[in-house]
Amino acid sequence: MRKILFSVLSMFLFTATTFSYDSSTRFYPFLGYTRFHETTDLQNSIMLGVGLNKPITESFRADLSCAYLPSEYKSSGQSAAVFYSSLSGEFLLPELCCGTKPFFTAGLSIFAFNGKIDNGIELGLGLLSLSKKKIEHKFTVKARHNPADKQSDIIAIFSLGLMPLNGEKENTVLAPEKKDEIPKELRMIIEEEKKQKAIVTTPTVTIIEKPIKTKPVKKESKPKPKKAPKIIFDNDKKIVIDRFFYNSAFIGNPGNNYIQKAAKTLKENPNLKVSIVGYANSHEKNPDEISLQRAINVQNDLIKKYNISNNKIKTKSGGHTKATNNNYLNRRVELDFYSEK
Repeated sequence: MRKILFSVLSMFLFTATTFSYDSSTRFYPFLGYTRFHETTDLQNSIMLGVGLNKPITESFRADLSCAYLPSEYKSSGQSAAVFYSSLSGEFLLPELCCGTKPFFTAGLSIFAFNGKIDNGIELGLGLLSLSKKKIEHKFTVKARHNPADKQSDIIAIFSLGLMPLNGEKENTVLAPEKKDEIPKELRMIIEEEKKQKAIVTTPTVTIIEKPIKTKPVKKESKPKPKKAPKIIFDNDKKIVIDRFFYNSAFIGNPGNNYIQKAAKTLKENPNLKVSIVGYANSHEKNPDEISLQRAINVQNDLIKKYNISNNKIKTKSGGHTKATNNNYLNRRVELDFYSEK
């Protein structure tokens, strides 16, 4: 029994080292139920376990889980320690509604009990949803098949919440209380706006003296001022990223999908530029700063992830001037595409 326990825990810890413990790695506890096939000596049982979930791409995640089953042997009726571990991949499907996504899962698993190892292949379907407090919940039903004895089990699992192991402080942006704590990038934008307001244009006056015995001097023709470029907005391509968390500028799903769509629009239309305006609730702490930080985060993703030129992007804060009674709509970023002629 010690060898079985040691092998299962070693597999769990060794595989966990392949997960990078950054802000995208999720740790979660879960409850489950297992229905064993009739030929086994185990009774149907609940599962108590923990897992790690790592997003690899926008539509694929790696999942590692380990659980304990308080089961009993049918033959002897004695209590037995049963351990379950699984390594699988989750393929996310298009979103249904309200932040809920179905997914398909496939992987390998092990049941260890009474000195035995029971290997199996797992296939299943599930639902993944994001709650208001930035916690993901998922429900999965899997069919497990053992090629050796040609028998199948059914496993149903409900996770109590997928939460970041660390990096939570990086994703949650609180408005600074002192001027010195304002981010450098934010401070530069604010100073630039102040300079533009302080510029006062003064007309140039040319003084022409009367000549005594010379021909009159021709007045110098003033150069015609250049006309400001005409800005034409393309309202059909406008994108709104909402559902930001309270006092946070973290961009999750489906916000990442909207940013990818915006990058595709800019690449397919070289003449287009984009104006990014962030908004906030009046109840949030320093709404002007948090709304601008939301716009800057969208700008950074366009530049770093999709190589969009900084010259094609303008960001500014909308504060809470257009706030409504809908909290989700207030905590948003609007992307307006335009061309200059």
